[in-house]
Amino acid sequence: MWIEHEHEFVFCNENGKHYYPTTPTTWWKRFAERSGVRFIRLHDLRQTSATLLINKGVHAKIISERLGHSNIRITMDTYGHALQTADQEAANKLDSLFTRQKNSI
Repeated sequence: MWIEHEHEFVFCNENGKHYYPTTPTTWWKRFAERSGVRFIRLHDLRQTSATLLINKGVHAKIISERLGHSNIRITMDTYGHALQTADQEAANKLDSLFTRQKNSI
């Protein structure tokens, strides 16, 4: 039954054909209203996912592949600010291994 052979749509019906462009947003908006979840754009969910993965230490190459970027540079250019924050946090954690805490021997 699969009729779509050129594209791999995120949102498609059972035969691979894409939905009308606003359909997924309409579904998400209705779900958010029914569930009492604050509505944000689907694209913002994608960006949030990438930023959370970065902050959890997932390698940028993996995130790039998950997002479907053609190369890691796109990911780095888009999410560089989040990577800098994660890098600073990593530096702070490493620093804490070598500094004496007030209540330690």
